[in-house]
Amino acid sequence: MTHHPTSPTTHLPYGIDITVTGQRASLSSELRAQLVDPSPARDDPALAMVHAIEALLLALAAEGVDLSGPGASRAVVTAVESVAEYLCSI
Repeated sequence: MTHHPTSPTTHLPYGIDITVTGQRASLSSELRAQLVDPSPARDDPALAMVHAIEALLLALAAEGVDLSGPGASRAVVTAVESVAEYLCSI
């Protein structure tokens, strides 16, 4: 993960980039491409879990939580691994 103090963008694992401007946060991510089938059903559990992880990261960033440290990267990896493990079990 790379974070530059002069840049409002934080780079997290799985191609997740979060940009914070004021109290607004935006996210670009490769997580869906890595976890979800190319044409998922609307109720695909993998798609729902990707949206949940991304929404949580956006909310944290918008609230001013610093996601630039190594702990944030480890947490993202742990969450994605947990989701992948769950998806393999269903």
